[in-house]
Amino acid sequence: MKKTELGLIGLIALGILFKILHYPGWAIILIVSVGILSQMYFALGFAIFNCIGLRDLFKSDSYRSTTVSSIAIGVITGLGLSLTLMGLLFKTMSYPGAYFMLYPGMATIGLILIIVLIQKQSMGRSKFTTLITRIVPFFILGAILLCTPRRTRLSWQYPNNPEYIEALVNASEHPENSELQLKVDEEYFKMREQFKKEHSEKE
Repeated sequence: MKKTELGLIGLIALGILFKILHYPGWAIILIVSVGILSQMYFALGFAIFNCIGLRDLFKSDSYRSTTVSSIAIGVITGLGLSLTLMGLLFKTMSYPGAYFMLYPGMATIGLILIIVLIQKQSMGRSKFTTLITRIVPFFILGAILLCTPRRTRLSWQYPNNPEYIEALVNASEHPENSELQLKVDEEYFKMREQFKKEHSEKE
């Protein structure tokens, strides 16, 4: 299960890299990898965050040293991370509804982080490390996305395309305006053609 999780995180990083470099296929990579990882945390959080492997999932011996509270923490952490991941995906893809997942997801994992830090001494080292290494990075990433204005994030991603950034911002502020949506498509195709032209010149 850990290898699968690491593989999915690697795919997410690859999708983000492809997005930054404007390579095709980044959206599919991100949607699939984030979707699967989110469902993993949601369905198997009780096992992942209690260091129970997939092979031992249905063995009663695996739960002998696991308390009801640690199972509950695992379930809630899985739910919080699942919501946070989907919120991050929606935010990255500029889909509506990102905040409805990011705010409750981050509030949940933030609360779990406080509980984990308080109960650090009573909880095993492996469980503590497992929770911290998953909660902290996603919490920081979510906080950065929430605190950074959209125009600023877009300028990082499209530093040489101010017209496209302006079109995206205007369209997001007025989603009912179809002309602004068409303007986004128009500027996007211009940007893609410019990218292809520059790439062919380098070759």
